[in-house]
Amino acid sequence: MNSLTRLLLGLSFVIFSVNCQATVGYFSLGYGAKSHAMAGATTAAPQDSLAAAVNPAGIAFVGEQVDIGLLAFNPRREAKIFTSAAGASFDVSETSSRDWFLYRVAALLVNLTSSGGGVLRFLLMVV
Repeated sequence: MNSLTRLLLGLSFVIFSVNCQATVGYFSLGYGAKSHAMAGATTAAPQDSLAAAVNPAGIAFVGEQVDIGLLAFNPRREAKIFTSAAGASFDVSETSSRDWFLYRVAALLVNLTSSGGGVLRFLLMVV
């Protein structure tokens, strides 16, 4: 395979790739790039301090750090219902009027160590 073919193949993967996000309808399964890359699995395996947004106990497994995340979220939401009961039929269709949501989240995780060797973790999170 020559270099031009490799270049065109690589560009086609970049241009025609599809953005996938793990959600449960309206809500995202996680916050931050690492959480989305793992499809929300950071609830069980936290990678950064932003995991505290979905599992506060997760801060026990991450070190002292500052994390900031921004996500533009565009869920496609619609409902279609057709039912017939008691001799009448109903056909209902609804589509959301709001398409874009911005999630802004920042977290500061600090370890406070006592003279006895114990560690107290302090988390400040702004959502």
